[in-house]
Amino acid sequence: MTDTRFRLFMGFFLCAAIGMLTLSEISLAQAGNERPAPECIAARADLGGMPPSMAGKPPRPPAPGMPAALPPELQQLDLSEAQQDKIFAYGHEQVPLVREQLKVADKARDALHELAKTQPFDKQQAQSLAQTRADAMAKVSVMRAEMEAYVRSQLTPEQLAKLDSSKPCARKPK
Repeated sequence: MTDTRFRLFMGFFLCAAIGMLTLSEISLAQAGNERPAPECIAARADLGGMPPSMAGKPPRPPAPGMPAALPPELQQLDLSEAQQDKIFAYGHEQVPLVREQLKVADKARDALHELAKTQPFDKQQAQSLAQTRADAMAKVSVMRAEMEAYVRSQLTPEQLAKLDSSKPCARKPK
């Protein structure tokens, strides 16, 4: 997989994970933070936690416009449930770490824009803010590379070969 394709893949995966977390928080807030009663959860234990109406049915695909659980590059690999769970869990662990670094980068960028409006301009402060932003973005890039390496470590040799021989995404970087 080329570096560009991988970066797009990892960016999509992290954005999808962040989007899912955000949507779950919004739905909880709209529902008044109501959680199912423990007895309801216990009653569903024999159904794997699924509502009775969905028992024994395959999971529904995501709604149009909603991110899929896995990027298209991984969906075509016929991952086992264990592989999907491991990849999702690792990605889920990475989301808050990536989000924190992106917040640091955003704050540094905003501070740099505000600094540009001040007189006299403080070049040392500007360099410090630019370095802070660059460091945060470098950490995000390393996290994406770690995620790709982890995903690849979970694949079988056949899946790796299929992934490496797949066509690049239709979306091209600008």
